[in-house]
Amino acid sequence: MNKNIFATFLTTTLAVGLSLISASEAEAIVFGVKSRFIDSSSQAQNSYPGAAPANLFSFNENGGGFVNYGQLSLNGAGISVDGLAISANDGLFGFASNTSGSTLISITPGQSAVTAIGPRLNGRIIKGAVFQGDILWAIDSQQNELLRIDQNTGSILENKELILNGSPYNISAFIDIAVAPDNSFWLADSCSGIRQFNINTAEVSSSQILPCSTAGTNNAFDGIAFSDNASEDIALIAETNFSDDIRQINLVTSTQTALFNNVYSNYNGNIDLAAVVTVTQPVPEPLTILGSLTALGFGTFFKRKISKKKN
Repeated sequence: MNKNIFATFLTTTLAVGLSLISASEAEAIVFGVKSRFIDSSSQAQNSYPGAAPANLFSFNENGGGFVNYGQLSLNGAGISVDGLAISANDGLFGFASNTSGSTLISITPGQSAVTAIGPRLNGRIIKGAVFQGDILWAIDSQQNELLRIDQNTGSILENKELILNGSPYNISAFIDIAVAPDNSFWLADSCSGIRQFNINTAEVSSSQILPCSTAGTNNAFDGIAFSDNASEDIALIAETNFSDDIRQINLVTSTQTALFNNVYSNYNGNIDLAAVVTVTQPVPEPLTILGSLTALGFGTFFKRKISKKKN
């Protein structure tokens, strides 16, 4: 083999491998929404999660870059919004709720007015939502069900009763769902802690992470999200009972890092988080890719040598 050709091949292969190793992405943008607290003496918290108006905001996944987009409105009136979800292809969505039901809405950050998609889902109060690719999943606190929603029409395509230890799982007043990059699904349910659940069977894991009873009073979680740039063990969470903080949490060690303290303290209502997550199959490590490229190159070289000998 010509030494110059081999040197060029090896240099190119190493460059590809090193570029894969050193490549890095910018911090993911996380969106959040917070509604005002409604007087529990006049409305059941489990039926109506907050009061108008809701306030939209965003921040960088590792802290900083906080942007306040202000209050959201529909048809000129302030609305209570929960179930925030974002898709790389379709954009930002949420659910405007009142005592009668919830309506899917499309949200454009920076514009206060939202767009309703389809009719109101009567008797449904959506408190958490997430995109799995182009599939929109949501949690209904009225029927304690997991729903698959058509993001183009706002209609329900599928519904499943949530199950915990063989019995119906009763959703609390504060809850959100999220999907990690490894395609695992999680819910943050107030003092019940953070749990995994099966998207196919709607079964909720009995294992809890940071329930209030063992982790102090400032762990009533209402929002949860993952990002493409962080490990599937790292989640972004919103505490909504006492401190109203936004934090990072390591789901393996339970270690928490505060990003923002006391977000919109005068609202004191539900917080929901959403970030783009691309669910993909496991990708080979860069060094494995390098080895594969090298092997492929040598394989092609030896095939050519054998072909020349035959000729």
